[in-house]
Amino acid sequence: IITDYDMPGMNGYEFAQAARAIRRDLPILLISGLAASRPSLSAGTSVFVECLTKPLQPDQLKRAVRSAISPQTG
Repeated sequence: IITDYDMPGMNGYEFAQAARAIRRDLPILLISGLAASRPSLSAGTSVFVECLTKPLQPDQLKRAVRSAISPQTG
């Protein structure tokens, strides 16, 4: 899943928690234009595979998606 932080009805962290309640192994990438220092965002980083800040370069997104769907080693 790729989600934004700011959404109507719930934020990206709340959405990620709900998705993880259904499927714990689901990789979730967060994209936000907000500063990473925002408490609710930094507190939720363990729910996300990666937190990316806007504006994104295409290669940043490509690397993050590839990393999220690649089998984990170790």
